[in-house]
Amino acid sequence: MSVVKTGLRHYLHIVVVIVGAGPVGLLLANLLGLRGIRTTVLERSVSIPPGSRAIGVMPPSLEILNEAGLVAPFLTAGRTVRRAVVHGTGGAPLGTLQFARVHPDFPYVLAIPQVATLEILEANLTKYPCVTVQRGSDVVGVESDRSGPVQVTIAGGGTVTGNFCVVAAGVRSGAVAGVEIPRRGGNYNRHFLMADFEDESGLGDDAHLWFTRSGAVESFPLPGGRRRWIVQLDSGTPNGQSTPALTRLVHQRSGYDLTGAAPLWESSFSPSWSLADRFHRDGQIFLAGDAAHTMSPIGGQGMNTGFADARHLAAVLEGSHGNSGAAADREAVARYQRFRQRAATIATGRAAAGMAVGTLTGPVASALRSGVIAAALNSPLRGSLARHFAMITIPRFAS
Repeated sequence: MSVVKTGLRHYLHIVVVIVGAGPVGLLLANLLGLRGIRTTVLERSVSIPPGSRAIGVMPPSLEILNEAGLVAPFLTAGRTVRRAVVHGTGGAPLGTLQFARVHPDFPYVLAIPQVATLEILEANLTKYPCVTVQRGSDVVGVESDRSGPVQVTIAGGGTVTGNFCVVAAGVRSGAVAGVEIPRRGGNYNRHFLMADFEDESGLGDDAHLWFTRSGAVESFPLPGGRRRWIVQLDSGTPNGQSTPALTRLVHQRSGYDLTGAAPLWESSFSPSWSLADRFHRDGQIFLAGDAAHTMSPIGGQGMNTGFADARHLAAVLEGSHGNSGAAADREAVARYQRFRQRAATIATGRAAAGMAVGTLTGPVASALRSGVIAAALNSPLRGSLARHFAMITIPRFAS
């Protein structure tokens, strides 16, 4: 019986197939590589996409990156945000969220473009000869019967087999559809524009949020002297709207004038949510990240929830190294299902609540919201709110 030796540990030759080379799939590949587990990552795109949707890495995720030996390159490539200033209609500050006491080692939120996250995670995989990344591999089916290996089918007829498969691809991917796990979901019926600009705002390293009677604006510092601006649209869908609408709404609601500045990157989005009924099938196929749960990107809940999925799954798969060809330990699978679905349910609910409160419009609703926010941020509750925003209070994992 062959084994892999990593440090002082010996592992059976199990193989894990990860579908999706997004942040969650690549982090899981690093965690498995660290454990000496043979891993193949299958990704449809032939290169890292240039877009940069997810930018906030919360303290619990920095703990996981630290465990994987990755926190140093993330801190080098990112920008630490130590406070967020909240404004009401007219721009007057309602209060400030301070992150100084949310975590003993990481008293901040790290702002880093998603493209940089992907580059760091994929480059680090070269340390692990047991991990390979196959780009240009569009997975269209995943099958298992508990008695043998998982069969992963690639468009064009190729097949990859493994003892376990983790689907960490987008919710609309063929791999997610092929697993055939029911899910529920819906739309928030809110529409946004976002763009990154060279930062001439003078806002420094602080995040700023404006909750006004006509809609919300969010602004976050990025490395390289850049800043992201996100605006809630007045009405309708974002189709056909771009920089002129964003600059107009930013100026109207926050007072900052971006006219004449060319966006370095821009995108529109209409967020939705979904939650899989189960996060595994037969103890051999697991869902993580967007494949298991999607939620509003406002507040940065989604990717960070997926990072915790990856950490917990790494422990489950490590503990299954003696189960070559069979399902993972039932108790470990049940813990993954229980802990991660509970965490995703809480995070999805918080994202929905944040969306509902932050996007209220009209003079009466806006005035009530401003009063509640100001009272909370200038009371003993402000520390709890900072921990809430930084996802310290989301259940993580049991290994």
